[in-house]
Amino acid sequence: MREWLRRKPSRSKGWGTEGIKIVPLGAAKAQVAALKNNQIDGVTTDSVTVYNIVEEGSARILVKFGDSVKDFHVHIIYASDKLIQSNPEGLKAFLAGWMETIRFMHDKKDKAIALAAKDTGVYKGVATEGYNGTMPIFNTTGRFAPKALDVLATSFVETKLLPEKPDMSKLLTEAYLPK
Repeated sequence: MREWLRRKPSRSKGWGTEGIKIVPLGAAKAQVAALKNNQIDGVTTDSVTVYNIVEEGSARILVKFGDSVKDFHVHIIYASDKLIQSNPEGLKAFLAGWMETIRFMHDKKDKAIALAAKDTGVYKGVATEGYNGTMPIFNTTGRFAPKALDVLATSFVETKLLPEKPDMSKLLTEAYLPK
């Protein structure tokens, strides 16, 4: 999926799927080091890492995936069939806790930013940028959006993972979400 997202801006600019050469470098720390040493021209990584290097003056933001990819589920929680069968109540409790956390962050912006800055060791401005860029894409209900699922299904075809769009209803469930 990350590969598809990385190529989306290239396609939208008319450069084709190979318009941006992708070089796998591993973790964000390695990507930032390569960028600072002029070994690569850009990185695609998490927003907090990006806002940190922008804050220190080492880089600038050229493209945000959200600007070119609308209606997309970035955060999806997966569970194995084994867990679903062996501990459905635990799964329900985990999802309820997750949704409560998202609601807390949504409802208490200042506190969420302060906690994020403290726990990650970033400046408040960086935590604020991360919050502002991330919170709008967090789903407060856990429900899947049909348009976003269609984009995801299309990505499977565009990346040649599947020959045709799958029936997404067979690949997901909302049965364990809080009522």
